[in-house]
Amino acid sequence: MGDESVRLFVGVPVPETWQGRMARLQERLRPNLRSRVTWVRPEIAHLTVRFLGNVESAHVDAVRAALESVAFEPFTLCAGDPGFFVSRRNLRTFWLGMSCGRREFGVLGRAVSTALEPLGFALPGGRLTPHVTVGRVRRDEGDDWEALRAMVHTDDWEPFTVDGFVLWQSDLGQDGPTYTPLVNVEAGKGGQAHGRL
Repeated sequence: MGDESVRLFVGVPVPETWQGRMARLQERLRPNLRSRVTWVRPEIAHLTVRFLGNVESAHVDAVRAALESVAFEPFTLCAGDPGFFVSRRNLRTFWLGMSCGRREFGVLGRAVSTALEPLGFALPGGRLTPHVTVGRVRRDEGDDWEALRAMVHTDDWEPFTVDGFVLWQSDLGQDGPTYTPLVNVEAGKGGQAHGRL
């Protein structure tokens, strides 16, 4: 990569109703944990379709154009059971899975990756697991994580329609990441760009 690069990812934003429920979920879980957890700010909650990493600024317009070519139909996502990703250092990422829309989300992910492949982004291996990250465990103090999972109920999280996706620029800071939308791609339509780098 060149000296001038930006950190990019493609994702689906969650609706404001989910942001509110996520905030209340975090408030309910926080007092029951001894471990140090970094909670995702509800206003930036999303489902990642494809993480691109650092991309040279000169290539961002080509990424935009490739994503604007992606055609897909709207589909519905429903909140499901919680789960964990565990890293090599045994740190946990706590997330909410989806109980409907998984296949359609996977189709969207493949379409996005196929559009980006000619630009040098290799097709990812494995299955895309749609999820919303709730928090990341920075220091595990031996909490009962299965009991934590049992505290999470998403029956009252209303399904929402995915009618677009976003290319975001992610800037990391001391107070967490800041996401700037670079293009919105609507189902069945072309993208709407947000400024130029």
